[in-house]
Amino acid sequence: MRLMSSLKVSRRMKSYLLLSGWAIGVLVSGGVSAAPALRGTLSVKCSGFRSDKGVVVVKLFSRGDEVPKGKATRRLVGAIERGQASVKFSNLPYGDYALFAFHDENENGVVDHNLLKIPTEALGFSNGFRVTLWSGMPEFEDLSFEFSKAQPIQAIPMR
Repeated sequence: MRLMSSLKVSRRMKSYLLLSGWAIGVLVSGGVSAAPALRGTLSVKCSGFRSDKGVVVVKLFSRGDEVPKGKATRRLVGAIERGQASVKFSNLPYGDYALFAFHDENENGVVDHNLLKIPTEALGFSNGFRVTLWSGMPEFEDLSFEFSKAQPIQAIPMR
């Protein structure tokens, strides 16, 4: 402060210098408060299982992944209780995703089919998608949803 008074720096200039020093300190230290979270936990709630036998397998796909048969960005397995199951994808970056779930009744890790290639285990998709003879298998855009702090839960009916 001695240097400042000898240079006859105005009171306003002293305030600017002190404020500038504070701002640089804040920037170097990482800020006044934590930056907004760019990641969160996505809760997936599946319902409508015919039985509690086996497990639910939930696959999470990112844009560019081959939905639903390709390798998923993440894959979780959950227990079924009273016709419902929940899994949580933690530390997930906010963005656009697609979900595919199936009831793995025999716990072999794959969707079982009959001789006509029709799935014999219940399936569920995000965005309310239903597989029919006319719809065919879904693509990412059919299933996509935005995961954000405001939208942390996805409900998937199993059919």
